[in-house]
Amino acid sequence: SNKYTTDDGKFYIRSVDITNRLLIDGKSILKTPNNFSEKFEVQEGDILTSRVGSIGTVGYVTEEFIGSIISDNTLRIRIKPNVTNLLPLYCAFYLSIVGLNFMKRLSRGSVQQRLNQTTLKSINIPVIDASIQINIDKLLKASFASVSISKKNLENAKRAVEIFIEQDENEALKYLSCQQIK
Repeated sequence: SNKYTTDDGKFYIRSVDITNRLLIDGKSILKTPNNFSEKFEVQEGDILTSRVGSIGTVGYVTEEFIGSIISDNTLRIRIKPNVTNLLPLYCAFYLSIVGLNFMKRLSRGSVQQRLNQTTLKSINIPVIDASIQINIDKLLKASFASVSISKKNLENAKRAVEIFIEQDENEALKYLSCQQIK
């Protein structure tokens, strides 16, 4: 309701806002006033997963969502590379591919599946060579950038079609040329 949402607050991330590509879908996220404890805020590199319901969904917090608030039905994993020898994005990738099977198998509940922090901590993530983790990190960040560019290009194409319908082809082409579509 309007009582709990605002246009200029912090993003309020729920597990349903996490896509199956490690991304957080910003289109449907609501914003909330800043009246939550810092323990609910996320940092870049945090890994998010569902505590209830859609067990096995894994998201990675990018720069866009720094300082966002997570719902209490979302678990946050904060990897400390200097302590664990693991990169956060590699861990998110591993959890989204292999770990999801463990999360689903280890979750509890008869009507609605639940995953708790203790169970999540029991999932072992293999420490692989740092150069491989770095390569996985680079490839995933490149894929995130490609998704971002694709979304921008789609919005530009939609707007160009609107201009074409409302005005003419030349105006639509001018618009597109100004947008530098990649």
